[in-house]
Amino acid sequence: MTTRIDIKNLMAFIGMAFPNFKPILDGEINSVDVFHTLLGDIDIADLKTAVQACCAESGRAFAPSAGEIRGMVTKINIQVQGVPSAGEAWAEIIGSFERMPGGNMAGGGSTPILDHPVVREAIRQMGGFRSIDYDNQMAERAHFLRIYEDITRREFTKQAQLPAVTEFVEARRLTIEGEIRKLTDGLSKTQD
Repeated sequence: MTTRIDIKNLMAFIGMAFPNFKPILDGEINSVDVFHTLLGDIDIADLKTAVQACCAESGRAFAPSAGEIRGMVTKINIQVQGVPSAGEAWAEIIGSFERMPGGNMAGGGSTPILDHPVVREAIRQMGGFRSIDYDNQMAERAHFLRIYEDITRREFTKQAQLPAVTEFVEARRLTIEGEIRKLTDGLSKTQD
């Protein structure tokens, strides 16, 4: 957990990198409070790295916002997780078909990229290796890229999201599931 002192130190770093950064430090609610609320759940080592990465971006004229810093933490974590690009994943899928013995086009050769959960989920959503038409690669590639992009975008959103938002969504989801269950239970009783 990152402390308010950690946030103050990061803000001082940002201020030195960007002389035009003038956070509001006075008042009942100030910039430290806001940055701590939006970034305090992130490990300080991750946060320091993300702040440095944001500040080092070429062409950046203004200090990074808390959202940009949070997004950078997620981008770095996705790199750490080894999430391949969509092109790398597709190349491995097609390569797995080409490596199958005896001309078998069922696919499924194992490589670290094909074993990655995001790639496996995209293949599953396409219907599995057997549903991929090796002879129609352009259409299949476009289909895969759309699915893969959707999965990675959703995963990025989940990882970047504030814990309070995650808790809110989960509570709301459980409430809606309960309401749906009541409706379906009521419908099944009226049909009996």
